[in-house]
Amino acid sequence: MKKSICYSLAFLFVISLAACGRSAGGKNEKIVFPTGLERIDGTGAHPDLSVPAIRLVVFIDSTECSSCRLNNLYKYSSFSSMSEIYPGFETIVLIQPNSETAGSIDKDLAHRELPFDVLIDRDASFLKVNPSVPATGRNQHVFLTGSDGVPLFVGDPLSSAGRDRQIRNLLYSIYERK
Repeated sequence: MKKSICYSLAFLFVISLAACGRSAGGKNEKIVFPTGLERIDGTGAHPDLSVPAIRLVVFIDSTECSSCRLNNLYKYSSFSSMSEIYPGFETIVLIQPNSETAGSIDKDLAHRELPFDVLIDRDASFLKVNPSVPATGRNQHVFLTGSDGVPLFVGDPLSSAGRDRQIRNLLYSIYERK
């Protein structure tokens, strides 16, 4: 009895956290991946983005300090390794380079050997096909999407331990129900 009450409370807590994360991102529209994205060689297993999956999507727009974010991409590796626990879960990093970094981004990423897929959006098509995504805002550019592509949580887990825990708890609750 005590155990089932604890599970029920934990489930309600996770659902309430997911609701808070959703409201932070604005509209609950499906995240769409444009067809013209380039994959960087040497990264991830290159998942088919048209196939439904639960994903952590990290979008780095052209207004952010690209070198700062690129140097810290390895920190998302802990989420990529969660695909061993949660089959079908994927981590995707999508970078929209600015004019200064557009020419060197391939070289900057090729030697990093990241365990997740890195995509380049050279023509800013991601924001065009996803009008509900704010044009700027690091915390508004990281999404945990359900298998339907709709964000379940919006917020960068690297920016706070609380967000990291929320995403991990949400993943646990999703896969526990399967």
